[in-house]
Amino acid sequence: MAAVVFLKRRTGKVHFIIPNEYLLKRDEEAFVSVYGLANSGEDRVKYHQAMDFAHGPDDLMIFDEGDVFIYQDPVTFHKFVG
Repeated sequence: MAAVVFLKRRTGKVHFIIPNEYLLKRDEEAFVSVYGLANSGEDRVKYHQAMDFAHGPDDLMIFDEGDVFIYQDPVTFHKFVG
């Protein structure tokens, strides 16, 4: 999905937020070739295990297992994506 976003519209970075380190590493390794094309020499695809990073207004955030973040701390989740 991130590759399509890069190709079809102008966006900042794409942030994948995945709560489980195993899943994060698996996805990062599995899709490196796809996002390599989309990055076009820039480091625009980022992986995170928590909502502890700065993001820009044009960035796209994709939550895998988003319910984990929502149920753990709904107020922080709302502020983060708001």
